[in-house]
Amino acid sequence: MIAKEMQRWLKKMDIKTLYVEAGAPWQNGYIESFNSRLRDEFLEMNYFYTLAEAQQLTQAWKEKYNTQRPQRALEKMTPSEFAACCAASGVAERSEGEPVAAQQALLTQTHET
Repeated sequence: MIAKEMQRWLKKMDIKTLYVEAGAPWQNGYIESFNSRLRDEFLEMNYFYTLAEAQQLTQAWKEKYNTQRPQRALEKMTPSEFAACCAASGVAERSEGEPVAAQQALLTQTHET
């Protein structure tokens, strides 16, 4: 109900949004890929006895994912390296409507020099 009201308001205000429609996960392959990895590599491999244990194991998995695993989509950099490269190159935030591939090309040039 809230989502529908928000959509009506955005339309009335002529504000364009980028969101994944219900039942259309293919619209955001990046998060679907991440969710699949999280589920396959972490959630299905662990049984948590306490909330504290779940939090501790989740933090350890997150650290490993972000600092030790190069990603093909990030020019074989880890997410931490990619974020540092973004900050160093002055493109910490993606411009509205700019394709990710264009931003990655800019970062690749910066990374290679």
